[in-house]
Amino acid sequence: MILYAAVMALLFTIDWLGGPGWWFFWPLLGWGIGVAMHGISVFGIGGLFGEAWQERKTQEVLEQERR
Repeated sequence: MILYAAVMALLFTIDWLGGPGWWFFWPLLGWGIGVAMHGISVFGIGGLFGEAWQERKTQEVLEQERR
């Protein structure tokens, strides 16, 4: 996350010094989506894919295998 912020600050500075036309939004958006998706996969969204969900899915798979 710190690297993302540092690179975006650097790209903003380069874009700002480079003249008209704001292009730094595109890498900000693209990489930001990637960082957000990684965060969701690691931490889940408010428990949507947390430990309780994982436990329910594990129990569902075990029940299917027993049949």
